[in-house]
Amino acid sequence: PESLQGQDLNGDGDLGQDRDGDGKISHWEADNVIHVHDLESGETRNLRDDGYPIAPIMTEDLRVSEHWLVYESGGSWQVHDLLSGATRDLRPAYGEGALLSVRWLVLPVSEISEGGQGQDLNGDGDLGKDWDGDGKISFSEADRVIHVHDLESAETWNPGLTGPDLQSEGPFEVSENWLLCECDGGLHVQDLTSREARNLVPDARGASFAHLEAHWLVYLLPEASAGRDLNGDGDTQDEVLHVHDLESGEGRNLGLAVKGSLFYHVSLVAGNWLVIDVPESLQGQDLNGDGDSKDWVLHVHDLETGQTRNLGMAADVFHWPWPWQIGHVWQNWLVFAALEEAQGEDLNGDGDR
Repeated sequence: PESLQGQDLNGDGDLGQDRDGDGKISHWEADNVIHVHDLESGETRNLRDDGYPIAPIMTEDLRVSEHWLVYESGGSWQVHDLLSGATRDLRPAYGEGALLSVRWLVLPVSEISEGGQGQDLNGDGDLGKDWDGDGKISFSEADRVIHVHDLESAETWNPGLTGPDLQSEGPFEVSENWLLCECDGGLHVQDLTSREARNLVPDARGASFAHLEAHWLVYLLPEASAGRDLNGDGDTQDEVLHVHDLESGEGRNLGLAVKGSLFYHVSLVAGNWLVIDVPESLQGQDLNGDGDSKDWVLHVHDLETGQTRNLGMAADVFHWPWPWQIGHVWQNWLVFAALEEAQGEDLNGDGDR
């Protein structure tokens, strides 16, 4: 922050913007200028020292991968090579939500620029949807189509996963050299190195709450979409957990129903472990042996061997010590909080539960 340093670090003639009009620049109003520190050489440098005329004001859109620093400044994305010190400007302006992995910058590109110029990038015959009915497609109404920028070659390309109607308005993820897009009712996967596209992960049409980690794709498949009972409880109303190995092409049904977001109840951890909080009510059985089917019970799946084991413990994912997380994993150890009331026993020997 320029206010704490007491000097203009980006050459714009001020220390920030006096937004509250009190005649002073507070810490929260100050320009925050990006600096880079080399941990090996001990050198710290302001980006303006690397040839960029005015170092950028720091924003939340700051990403680092390997020797690449990517940030948003002046309505476009800047790519800074931490080794060479070179910075390049990615124009035209891109939409929000860029993702960075290894050497890949995945960007949602608007079919309409802020200046009003348009180009159909996804082959659907339009530039977006006229949501307000004024007969025009504004910048905010335009389709945003996924593009990939290769930081090494400086090439930008449109993956074209499904052709028409592919937009990045829906969820998309990038992990290592894989790109995932949830669109057209299915899961579209692209190998960014070979540019090979898989239009649909097998049996994934209608899948929801997908998550990509390394080469593992985890998703929930509604039984209604599959047209069959996937977890053996006698109905077709559940969403059942599946895993797909993008390298081998193997897909497997774990036979476990999960309700709600994968973010809360499924965690890909420590490389090869999948930790799952399974609701007994959806699975149709007592999973922790307490005589009821009201609990959420921890399971662990080994992604390499394909083996799943029930820990028989009712976990509390909504409270201490890790709110909204299943637990904490270090190497091959899982630490979690168990609920005595849900488990039906006194776990700490204090005479209550």
